Amino acid sequence: TNAATKMTTVTNVFLGGILFSLGYLVSRFDLADRFTEGIIQFRFLEFKDTLVGVLVVMSLMFLCVLIPLERVAQSERSINPFPPTIVSASEQLRRRGSFG
Repeated sequence: TNAATKMTTVTNVFLGGILFSLGYLVSRFDLADRFTEGIIQFRFLEFKDTLVGVLVVMSLMFLCVLIPLERVAQSERSINPFPPTIVSASEQLRRRGSFG
């Protein structure tokens, strides 16, 4: 179980780093506002093919991150499976004898 706990910690730190980095990049370069402005101004652009190509490439890059994260999630689930039935907190306390 020690190896499983260490692997979970490493995975959590890694995913936390990825999420922090992506959030930082979005806020640093104001990507949300630029994206909405691009959508509003799309009909006035002369280079629509280029913009569509960039959006396709960005979507593919997103999928390249999403698919490995799905595999990490599956491996974590096999290491730490959820219990077959969810037991309420009051039921757990009753079983331990800690509940009135």
